[in-house]
Amino acid sequence: MSAYPAVASSIFVLDMRFPSASLDAALRLLVPASTEVVAQRECLDCRVLVDAVQGTQVRYQEEWASQAALDRRVRSDEFRRLLIAADLSALEPRVLLGTLHGTLGLAHLSEVRAGASTVLPPSSPATGGAGAPEV
Repeated sequence: MSAYPAVASSIFVLDMRFPSASLDAALRLLVPASTEVVAQRECLDCRVLVDAVQGTQVRYQEEWASQAALDRRVRSDEFRRLLIAADLSALEPRVLLGTLHGTLGLAHLSEVRAGASTVLPPSSPATGGAGAPEV
């Protein structure tokens, strides 16, 4: 059994690929949005990631303490800024909304590699159990 705690959080991920001419405009929308949202009480993390290989590929990701907090965020007026950025995408953006379940820590990763633990908990649907769906 891992010494690291099990965690659960709700996430929103927006993957976009921008035309080169639109990348700066999109980042001018996404970066301030991330700075503002991470200051909110129930926001656990927010990141804007630009792919080092595919320089016009951008991932915007928020992690929230609860599904209710994420739902409030998606319904907020400020969320429109993300939708405007998504409209600049060259392809239809990939959107993920869901709950993450797992275990934290490099020690847990070492346990999985050594066969002492599994990546998915025994109760997850991927292993035939009746647990909550994984994202």
